[in-house]
Amino acid sequence: MSTSTSELTIEKQMEIVQGVELLNGVEDLYGGITLEMEKPMDSEAFVSSLRASMSQWSHQGKRGIWIKLPTELVNLVEPAVKEGFRYHHAEADYVMLVKWISNSTNTIPENASHRVGIGAFVINDKKEVLVVQEKSGKFKGSGVCKFPTGVVNEGEDIAMAAIREVKEETGIDAEFLEILAFRQSHKSFFTKSDLFFVCMLRPKSFDIQKQDTEIEAAKLNQNGTGPGARSSHAITIVGEKAYVFGGEFTPRVPVDNNLYVFDLNTLTWSIAEVTGDVPPPRVGVTMATVGETIYVFGGRDGTHKELNELYSFDTCTNKWTPLSNNDDGPAHRSYHSMTADERHVYVFGGCGVSGRLNDLWAYDVVDQKWIKYPTPGDSCKGRGGPGLAVAQGKIWVVYGFSGVEMDDVHCFDPVQEKWSQAETSGEKPTARSVFSTVGIGKYIIIYGGEVDPSDLGHLGAGKFSGDAYGLDTETLVWKKLDDGPGLESHPGPRGWCAFASGLRDGQQGLLVYGGNSPSNDRLDDIFIFTPFVACKAATKR
Repeated sequence: MSTSTSELTIEKQMEIVQGVELLNGVEDLYGGITLEMEKPMDSEAFVSSLRASMSQWSHQGKRGIWIKLPTELVNLVEPAVKEGFRYHHAEADYVMLVKWISNSTNTIPENASHRVGIGAFVINDKKEVLVVQEKSGKFKGSGVCKFPTGVVNEGEDIAMAAIREVKEETGIDAEFLEILAFRQSHKSFFTKSDLFFVCMLRPKSFDIQKQDTEIEAAKLNQNGTGPGARSSHAITIVGEKAYVFGGEFTPRVPVDNNLYVFDLNTLTWSIAEVTGDVPPPRVGVTMATVGETIYVFGGRDGTHKELNELYSFDTCTNKWTPLSNNDDGPAHRSYHSMTADERHVYVFGGCGVSGRLNDLWAYDVVDQKWIKYPTPGDSCKGRGGPGLAVAQGKIWVVYGFSGVEMDDVHCFDPVQEKWSQAETSGEKPTARSVFSTVGIGKYIIIYGGEVDPSDLGHLGAGKFSGDAYGLDTETLVWKKLDDGPGLESHPGPRGWCAFASGLRDGQQGLLVYGGNSPSNDRLDDIFIFTPFVACKAATKR
């Protein structure tokens, strides 16, 4: 049975039967009737007319009765359902109801049973394949690269859908070549079956352009009692909560030693009710997370003394525990860098008692002991405010301040225990320090930082950057990221921020809180930046 209709209308559509006005109907090609309701109608009058009309159509031997109700006549849906009609399908502006009134076998077809999708296999003459990483979907935040994919629109050919999806997702113009394969699956989209066609295309252009939705930056609203404006503090994420500790409002004067908690779902601050040995107030402190435990190391206290204490904070019990403060671990320091993997917390560089440092340490959270790695030598000078990230199983030191702003990148392989200096290319960031750094997959993302120090040192504000960059640790190529500079959702130029890597809504990104502004005012806003990197993966057909 189809809802397509002929021009043959029922005679005397508006005749009166026993004082009840019949409904207008159009006879279709399969012995059925289609009603397209257009004018407003009282539900009681509708039921009376419907019953009278149904009686006549049954007498005439009609079979399937279709009622098309536009959105503005939603009041007639319930009465029709009570008269035995059922939902067949719906579009944006109407719902279609149907009822079989014949004693013969019901031949009304079900609604559309399949959705059609495409995957675009785009390969160039160098045997390079175009792939993307999703900002949403089941692969978001996983670092997985995949073909551009999408759904074929109504009335669209499969070939044109593949060309369109490639253009929309990457900006690449492509030529359709052939269908390589297809598969059918069931219970895919709202229980419907799915037909998926893998299409081969040849690129006609080579400049990848992101979709507007590929990079997301957002300024987060804040509720509750938060840390307020500060810099030289630390932040880390455990699950759906961000934890903030330390920092200053007035230069070199620690604010407090509260542990502030920001719920990334409700966007609400609270102060944790903690037990145990709480770390004293400090600035230039670092934090990192392994599992559900936060680790805090070093910093500088209110007497300007460098510290080397390592604390842990159990987010399940809200208990602080001191782990070490002796000669077995890193020397006293502040404005160092800290990151973590699944088992280790890494500490590099910083400002020590006798000068800037370039040593790398790891704390094994399972064995609960410090590991000292070989020093990098003179090629990697001692520095404060460097970037530190784990990517591809290696530890990366990025830039920092060593009397001047630095622009070098160094890599340490913990398996071979070897240092190497990375010769990077591409859209290289200018030399900088005290910037935000996270590792996401094979990429190191940096944002902001001080590119020209103040003549007043830490008492003043130097020149800050507001740019974001990504370093591909496989190709060693830098790329400047379009993160929406100038928009309200962008944090603008700043340095000395608290920053962390974590998941929000399943998407991995960079969280930035507070910091120092070009006017030397401490900031209290919080932003999250989730970069989506379109990448090429070399492969063979």
